[in-house]
Amino acid sequence: MDIQYLGTAAVEGWPAVFCECETCTKARKIGGKNLRTRSQVLINSTLLVDLPPDTYYHAFHEQIELSKITSLIVTHSHQDHFYPIELLMRGEPYAHISSASSHADRFYGNDKVHTFSTTIQ
Repeated sequence: MDIQYLGTAAVEGWPAVFCECETCTKARKIGGKNLRTRSQVLINSTLLVDLPPDTYYHAFHEQIELSKITSLIVTHSHQDHFYPIELLMRGEPYAHISSASSHADRFYGNDKVHTFSTTIQ
């Protein structure tokens, strides 16, 4: 099993977006591993755990083909774990995905996740 951590921070990311404390200021200055995006995990290149607002960045930074994701597990529906607007970009006119490509057709999560995922399909 291949597990790739894409983000490990809390709701505000790290350093916190508006924070001026000494720790956040130092993290911004040092950069590198001190800069963390919101929680997301990729398993075996096809199972995505959580869909935070940082998904777009994760896809570019880690060279992930999101059109190859077949399953999505959302741990809970707070916006740092479930940013559903991204799911609207999976189809026409925003995305042109060949019929040979698979895309997420299995969504797992609470009632809010289920309601939204069935609405867009």
